[in-house]
Amino acid sequence: MKKVLIIASLLVATVGVLAQGSVNFATKTGSGVAGFCTDVSPGVNALVGSAYLGQLYAGATADSLAPVGTAVAFKNSVATGAGLGWLAGGEVDLASLSPTTGGYFQVRAWLAASGATYEAALASNGVKGVSNVFQLTTLGDPNAKPPGLPVDLIGLQAFTVTGVPEPSTLVLGVLGASLFLLRRRS
Repeated sequence: MKKVLIIASLLVATVGVLAQGSVNFATKTGSGVAGFCTDVSPGVNALVGSAYLGQLYAGATADSLAPVGTAVAFKNSVATGAGLGWLAGGEVDLASLSPTTGGYFQVRAWLAASGATYEAALASNGVKGVSNVFQLTTLGDPNAKPPGLPVDLIGLQAFTVTGVPEPSTLVLGVLGASLFLLRRRS
């Protein structure tokens, strides 16, 4: 009798684990997701690399997006297999969303020097950007073998980050230009 109860409780626990949805937090996949990120800040205009972080946001509605999983660095070079401008964060479990009804998603990116989170980068007026908000109607195919394989972020589009140069950069530029002009006058 004890064995039957143990087996039954393990089965219930297993079903509970498989009941949550999951997504593949990658901006480039075999499914054709093409959510690369470009920095269009003044003087930059290039695909982002490992100095930038990306975070997946999810919610039951487009207005209830919250961070899920952890922030990950963008790929640094083509040699890594994903190339500049791409994220490969792996599988993210979404316990708060039903695998059969899905949810809404967005990727937010920022320059790591602007803050540890997107919100910190936003507060510091750092370099940051957001993708489009898109909906996934199911989060893992329950009929797949094994069940619950993560779904790709189908609907994610390429996006940009932008920001203004740090004040210290502007001050140094003005100071250097004024010293240059003073030297030419003498």
